[in-house]
Amino acid sequence: MTILYLLCFQPLIYQSSKTSYRFSVQISNGASAPATATVTVNVEDINNNAPVFTPATMSAQFSKSAPVGFTVATVSASDDDFGINANFR
Repeated sequence: MTILYLLCFQPLIYQSSKTSYRFSVQISNGASAPATATVTVNVEDINNNAPVFTPATMSAQFSKSAPVGFTVATVSASDDDFGINANFR
């Protein structure tokens, strides 16, 4: 079995309504007729939404004698992407 890697030299033009792209690939080893295959790429989501923080701005004050591990502030964030693109750290 031979493993082939497909390199994309131009980005696929993302359309939010398009969930898959189909194109043909032709390969040849020079010794025989080229082989052709149809490749389908299914797009689950792209990371096109930035996280939104709540509150958007914040300031906090704390004592210089606060213990190690003291929580200075708590914020939350959400992201309108889904799947792995909705994860942030």
